[in-house]
Amino acid sequence: MEDAKMSAHNTEIEQQARFKDFMTSFMCLLDIMAFFASPRLAARGASLPSREHILQHLDAYIPVAAEWERNYDGSTRRITTAHAQKLRDLFSAWMPGVDIPADIVQGARAFLDEFGIEPQEGWDAFEGPPEETQAVLTSKPDPQ
Repeated sequence: MEDAKMSAHNTEIEQQARFKDFMTSFMCLLDIMAFFASPRLAARGASLPSREHILQHLDAYIPVAAEWERNYDGSTRRITTAHAQKLRDLFSAWMPGVDIPADIVQGARAFLDEFGIEPQEGWDAFEGPPEETQAVLTSKPDPQ
């Protein structure tokens, strides 16, 4: 009986670690796709993430999204792997440069749209979050 409890506990810990890893990759992936969805943001001269970095996050996202897709019950927004898989194919062939190909821009927008994410001003006008938001997001609390 003790072995069964330990096994269940280990499984729960593994699931929590997997979820944490997934959420970290997912949040990074949302940031990366917002960067590629907004030509103005990309043109500001911020450094492009490496292809390997992007593929790492897509590879972490796709299997979990595929699991959600298989188990979809209609109670929430439908998440699919189609946009992520297309982006994976596009970024696999992508050579980082000054110009971002239109198919990557459109793919990033479609991916974000699947989650209902689009700035009020639209992607073509979006230049990133307001400065006051950036300050809040980058500040660290003072140690107590």
